[in-house]
Amino acid sequence: MAKEQWYDRPPSTDEERAAMNHDIDCLTAGNKPAVLDASQLDKMPTRAADFFAATVRPTVDEFFGDPRNVRRGRLAAIVLYHMADYWDQEHDPTDKSLSNLQKSLIGKCPEFGIIRDIADASKHDRLTRPSQIPRQLSNSDQIERAKGFFEASFNEGAFNEASIVMVTLDDKTKKPLAGYVQAALSMWESMLL
Repeated sequence: MAKEQWYDRPPSTDEERAAMNHDIDCLTAGNKPAVLDASQLDKMPTRAADFFAATVRPTVDEFFGDPRNVRRGRLAAIVLYHMADYWDQEHDPTDKSLSNLQKSLIGKCPEFGIIRDIADASKHDRLTRPSQIPRQLSNSDQIERAKGFFEASFNEGAFNEASIVMVTLDDKTKKPLAGYVQAALSMWESMLL
């Protein structure tokens, strides 16, 4: 059995609380890529650059500033996923080009596949239609924030600092949403520069 992580249950020791706070700090501050400046944006394709600068980056930053907020996490996944639509429109779109682009992006950044599933589950609730690329998440209930100490039954809640947004995949893997968001954001930034 895999070693239990701090986010699988409330932290019970000072060492676990310190590890949790370090992980949250890394997700919300220190390890974020630098914000693209205006000179870099000028090098990007116009519509994709506009969407990224005006919508994607601010939405992701809002989530990183509040990694306990499910709504902001879902919105970050949605705009990161739909960045592909803007990219596709600027790079010779055809009937199959968006689908091919999405496959390519998932090949380049597997976390983008999970971002796709989170965005689609957030919109449709249950993902029941077959997909060319298998889904790793099948419903919106798999995106959640653990109940805080005062929200849950006795001995089941987590202190607020431990209740960041988590994603539970169909294979029962459970990880913070911020990691998937960070990976997809980094992928787009590397493509846009």
